[in-house]
Amino acid sequence: MGTSGHLERSFAAKIMFEKRDEKGQRRFVDWGIAMNGIRGLLFASAVLISSALCSCSGSGTVADAGANSDAECRGVSGSASCKTSAGCMTYGRCVCEKQRCVAKHDTDCRASANCAEAGECKAAAQGKCVPQDTADCRQSQRCKDYGNCVLGDYNLCWCALDGDCAQSSSCKKDGRCGCKKSADGESSCICRDEADCKVSEGCTSGGACTCSASGGCEK
Repeated sequence: MGTSGHLERSFAAKIMFEKRDEKGQRRFVDWGIAMNGIRGLLFASAVLISSALCSCSGSGTVADAGANSDAECRGVSGSASCKTSAGCMTYGRCVCEKQRCVAKHDTDCRASANCAEAGECKAAAQGKCVPQDTADCRQSQRCKDYGNCVLGDYNLCWCALDGDCAQSSSCKKDGRCGCKKSADGESSCICRDEADCKVSEGCTSGGACTCSASGGCEK
């Protein structure tokens, strides 16, 4: 007899032993009623366990693929499919592969919010969307806002020239009008001198007119 059979016998025996009348005499419980109740509980438990352990295939489902959507895709009751998850809409991770929601198709990447936001419009081998080329970077919102207009190291968009920063909102608002490259391959827009700061909205409306060593305009 399997584990469920032992549980049923043990539980039923416990009921029979503890059920006594007011005189302390043992009374026997109807075995059919006791056994049917236990079978129902065991069956419900088995269904829940089976659902929790069921992994997906194909497009699959996810328990909760939030903004970062590396959530496992599993057949949990009430879960949403990878295709309708926030991770699909934001990052293009719309396919379940090895119990993960990943990016597999350029069409999913190009339909995602991060294509327009960060230029991440092509599905890469590592299961995520990345910029395909500088054209993807230049059409992105981060190019317009922060000067991240050129494809560079780490498959990310960075500024490459002062002109990338000069056209950005960051130059107009915060005086970050020049591009500074670091030794590790990253680059960002900074203020080059007080002239950059003095024409910024941060200076005219907030008094942040001094270019600091960190590359930002300060009061």
